[in-house]
Amino acid sequence: MDKKFDAICLGTCLLDISTSGLDFNTFLETEPNLAESITYSAGGDAVNEAMAMSKLGNRVGLISRVGDDFIGRFLLEQAEAAGVDVASVYRDPDAPTAANNILIGAKDKRIYTISKNKTSRTEFCEDDVDYEVIRRARLIAFGSIFVHEKFDDRALTHLFQTAKQNGAITCADVGPTAAHCSLDGLRHALPYLDYLFPNEREAAMLSGKRDPDEMADYFLNLGIGTVAIKFGAKGSLIKNKKTRFFQQPFYVDPIDTTGAGDCYAAGFMSGLIHELPLEACAAYASATGALAVGRVGATAGIESAKQVEAFLESRNKRMKITPCV
Repeated sequence: MDKKFDAICLGTCLLDISTSGLDFNTFLETEPNLAESITYSAGGDAVNEAMAMSKLGNRVGLISRVGDDFIGRFLLEQAEAAGVDVASVYRDPDAPTAANNILIGAKDKRIYTISKNKTSRTEFCEDDVDYEVIRRARLIAFGSIFVHEKFDDRALTHLFQTAKQNGAITCADVGPTAAHCSLDGLRHALPYLDYLFPNEREAAMLSGKRDPDEMADYFLNLGIGTVAIKFGAKGSLIKNKKTRFFQQPFYVDPIDTTGAGDCYAAGFMSGLIHELPLEACAAYASATGALAVGRVGATAGIESAKQVEAFLESRNKRMKITPCV
């Protein structure tokens, strides 16, 4: 079967409202608070990964749910402008598009606020998935396995199993609610998962471990093929049954780390799509994540594959990814 897409990203698409330059020491004592900037941009795990991968030269489609409202239309315009195919995004007439309010203070201290009420984010479910599109992708990325409660073990198993049966690589991130979740309820789906990208906090909460290798082994023992644990400015640990190495970070002065983990995953998955060695995937991921934190907005710092390659070359690492045709 012809693979129309290099990657399909599934999960959250919401509005990020980013307010930067706040003084949290006086935030509750002054009115109005003066901010350096207030920006609106597409956000959420799936759209972050989709937009970043598309900017890196991949053919990417998005499967998500937005409200049939002006915010939803704005988000899809943003994704399309980055080259993402949004034909499979469901426009919900009954639930508004989700939004995330991000307050950014000194040293990238951040406060997130997201609605707990019914939104397009809470309603995303397996009925929104076009499996014909899934069958035509080389890689499937599920944004965060704990964000969408309606995507249970059965639904994720069906998704990953279908992808694997059609020769796709399967990837997933974890999500911000890991403190209240357990992988025990996903034991049927996990053996179909090739790559998992938890951050340090998520890995510790889910595994109950503090040692990085013990964290990784916990995930591998559940049947996951490879785990890449993101330690932020400390780098990342990549481990599977045959390989174990630590990817050193590329040090930068961060402006906004929103979406950095999603962009790391996008860089890693771009390497997988182009069949790079695992060490090269990790270096490419680290460079993509480092560039992402240079501007306000989850993917604003990512411009192109050439930008990432130039960054790697400036750090004495030569790497070139040729766009797929």
